[in-house]
Amino acid sequence: MAETRSLLVVADDGGMDGPRDQGILEVLEAGLVRNVSVVANGAHAASLAVSLRAFPGVSVVLHLNLTEGRPLAGPAATLTGPDGLFLGDKRAFWDRAHEGGVDPAEVAREAAAQVALLREFGLEPAGLNGHNHVHVLPGVREGVRDLLARDLGIGWVRIPAEPEPPPDSPTGPVDGPAMPFHAADLDETGQRMLRYGHRALASLRALATRTAMTLPPRVRFADSFLGFAFACSGSAAALEAGLRTVQGGVVELMVHPGRSDPRARSSFARDPARESERKVLLSDDFREAVAAAGFAPASFAEMDGGPA
Repeated sequence: MAETRSLLVVADDGGMDGPRDQGILEVLEAGLVRNVSVVANGAHAASLAVSLRAFPGVSVVLHLNLTEGRPLAGPAATLTGPDGLFLGDKRAFWDRAHEGGVDPAEVAREAAAQVALLREFGLEPAGLNGHNHVHVLPGVREGVRDLLARDLGIGWVRIPAEPEPPPDSPTGPVDGPAMPFHAADLDETGQRMLRYGHRALASLRALATRTAMTLPPRVRFADSFLGFAFACSGSAAALEAGLRTVQGGVVELMVHPGRSDPRARSSFARDPARESERKVLLSDDFREAVAAAGFAPASFAEMDGGPA
């Protein structure tokens, strides 16, 4: 009998707005999702923290935000614009980092402030990942490394090196949004992804692989990662195909559940893809697919031997 593997399903973007938080709380209630990435400086982070008290077995992860809103550590020359706010455009920040324009010391200072605010809310972050995947960018990853070296209790980091979609996946080319990267950082799998049109997966893989090499030895990451192709396609069949073929005993699955509210000011809160992901995560068919692939849902705390 095959050994059961651990699936760390992580709902991203907690604390950003009400519709997203509503969807996240619904999937937590259903039990398959056991981890939430919280944006500390999100407009709804404090209220989400109160709601999360009803889920003591759920692990919280810092969703490091360097692209939207106001920094907690104050304006920073390489992170903010003339108005003292983050740039508000992920591609502009990606380009700045790719060109060597991000100071790791400013990143570490802002990340520490975000960790501190989560703790003020009563949330103890077990891990770290990046809003818009910023944590794998040049300059940012070095700042994250310096933060983790302080031993703040953050034991996990997302390494989003997603494998190629399997042959039976209905996913088309995953070509955007692609992060800027150096072609020399592509391994054989990344080169093959690029040839088949998966530019977004190839770029993220190149950056993630480099990030894994910078982490302190005590920091852990999952054996494999899934979720980018699912977020681009919204296809449950694509996600299930990935689960059937992904390797490793511990797999992280990134998801973005939410409620779609056409009246919301935020374009993300109006995004029907959030609604689609929420419905997949709540479906009996997907729960059965997870079990059939040999996975059991887990939290980061459980992986560290903490309470369920």
